[in-house]
Amino acid sequence: MTTPCNMRDYIMPDGIDPVKKELLRSRKKSNSKAPDTTEHGKWIGVYRILFPDDNPENTPSPCM
Repeated sequence: MTTPCNMRDYIMPDGIDPVKKELLRSRKKSNSKAPDTTEHGKWIGVYRILFPDDNPENTPSPCM
């Protein structure tokens, strides 16, 4: 007789979840007249999507 596996709670793996993925994709479609169209502004927008709980004052430079 085969013994079935025990059920476990799902643990979300590290990485980009579907919500963040859609937010990143929607940035590509955003209006080019948006206020954050500089390279630095774009970087800050992406970083804030990926790391929403990080203190904005600690956002690293895109040139690191």
